[in-house]
Amino acid sequence: MEEVREFIREKIEKKKREIKEEAEKERIRLLNEFEEEKERILKEAKKEIEEILKIEEIKRITEVQRENLDKILRKRDEIFEDILKTLEREKEKIKWDDILINFFHEAVKRFGEKDGIVRVNEKFYKIIKEQIDKDNLKFKVIKDEVEEGVILEREDGRIRVYNTFSSRIDRAKDYIYEILKKELDV
Repeated sequence: MEEVREFIREKIEKKKREIKEEAEKERIRLLNEFEEEKERILKEAKKEIEEILKIEEIKRITEVQRENLDKILRKRDEIFEDILKTLEREKEKIKWDDILINFFHEAVKRFGEKDGIVRVNEKFYKIIKEQIDKDNLKFKVIKDEVEEGVILEREDGRIRVYNTFSSRIDRAKDYIYEILKKELDV
C-alpha cells in the first residue's frame, strides 16, 4: 500500500507542479497582457494630452497674435491721425499765393473745360481772378466759404472739381493708409 500512496503522491505532486507551472505561465501571460494594455493606454493618453496641449498652444499663440495685431492696428490708427493733425498744422504755415495757383491749374486740367465757375475763399479772390485773366480763361469767380483751395463747376452745377486742401487730404488718405499698412506689415 505504501507504493500506491507513493504513486498517488507523485501523481499529485506532478499534477500540482503542472498546475503551478500552468498558473505561473497564466500569471506571466496576464502580466504581459496587462503591461501591453497599460502601454497602449499610456500611449493613447500621451497622444491625447499632446493634442490637447497643441490645441492650447495654438489658442494661446493665436490670442497673442490677435492682441499684437490689435496693438499694431491701434498704433497704425494713432499714426494716421497724427499725420492728419500734422498736415492740418502745416496748413497754417503754407504760403498760399503760389500754391493756390497750382491748385487752380490742376483743377482746370481735371475739369477739362475753359469756362465755368470758380468758387474761392474771399482772401484768395484777387489771386485767382488775376490768374484767370492772365491765362485768358472764361471763368466767373465767386467768393464763397471755401477753405484753402478752389472748386470749379459748370454753370449748371452738374460737374464739380474740388481741389482744396481737405479734398487733397481726403484723396491722400487711402495712399497714406496703404503706406502705413505696408510699413507695419498688416
